[in-house]
Amino acid sequence: MSLLAISLIFLILSISVYTNSDEEESETSMIKIIEPIGPCINSQCPRRHICRNEKCYPNSLKAETYRSQRKLESIGPCIGGLCPKNYECFEDDQCYTVPEE
Repeated sequence: MSLLAISLIFLILSISVYTNSDEEESETSMIKIIEPIGPCINSQCPRRHICRNEKCYPNSLKAETYRSQRKLESIGPCIGGLCPKNYECFEDDQCYTVPEE
């Protein structure tokens, strides 16, 4: 094999590895890691937070998006930023049921 052929193969492999690592990096940088703010108290969290695995996480899901995706109506307003168990308070101050993950 000539030196030119070896150089060309090395160049192609280098570009392939570089391109794949860029794709992996951009995919992982798009994943937003959300940390809990603390434990749930009586399965409840502050307004605009959700209780998952006994920890409170910020709820970034907009109520309008949630309603349109789930085609659900609220059961009523949040009281003091809280909803009954298995319901979550969204930014429109309404309680919506959310399936357990």
